[in-house]
Amino acid sequence: MLYGSGLIATSFKKYKYNAKFIFFASGVSNSQESNLLEYNKEVNLLKRALTKKKINDIFVYFSTCSIYDPTLKNSLYVKHKLRIENIIKKYDNFYIFRLPNVVGKTTNNFTLINNLIYKLKNNLKITVLSEATRNIIDILDVVRIVDLILESDDAKNRIINIANKYNNKVIDIIFYLFAMLDCKTDLLLKKSLIKSSYSINIKYIKKYLILAKIKFSNNYYKKILGKYYGPKN
Repeated sequence: MLYGSGLIATSFKKYKYNAKFIFFASGVSNSQESNLLEYNKEVNLLKRALTKKKINDIFVYFSTCSIYDPTLKNSLYVKHKLRIENIIKKYDNFYIFRLPNVVGKTTNNFTLINNLIYKLKNNLKITVLSEATRNIIDILDVVRIVDLILESDDAKNRIINIANKYNNKVIDIIFYLFAMLDCKTDLLLKKSLIKSSYSINIKYIKKYLILAKIKFSNNYYKKILGKYYGPKN
């Protein structure tokens, strides 16, 4: 069973008719959402999905690594994700995968990269903290890692971070997109007392990175952005 219609849900569509799994990839996709009704919708849908869970069914939920961001710890989005995680943890046979900024073919303009590209192409001002960093990962790498973890069946009832080994400065990501798309825009750099940068522990997935032959580097983000947003696209 599969809930959702966005990038993550469509990328795991092969599980839609797999009776063993309940994939919950539906809900609030905008981390800036301020409407409590949108969050309550996801909670209610999640609770309905959990009522359909049989004892041996495996429940899979996709949370966010933004939980580790000190600038977002009091945001409605992060508090909501933690609430969802706590609801799921009351059940047996679950996997909670926390993801960073996932990149793939999507029309959702609330994602970091799509939002930056929209502003670049429309010559809109972009405001960014000078030291802000973000973690970029290819949706196809996420799928490969999740598939291997589910096949191993050795990490039930835990929260697992699936992320790139490296964080990259947002300003570097913007400059790379700027050059790749040959766009013009106004860029405003701001300083903050709170550092919008955080580390993500990916120790658990290291063995799966080897199995999937996934290699991260400082330039990994360039490869991914070129793959999905380069001139040929």
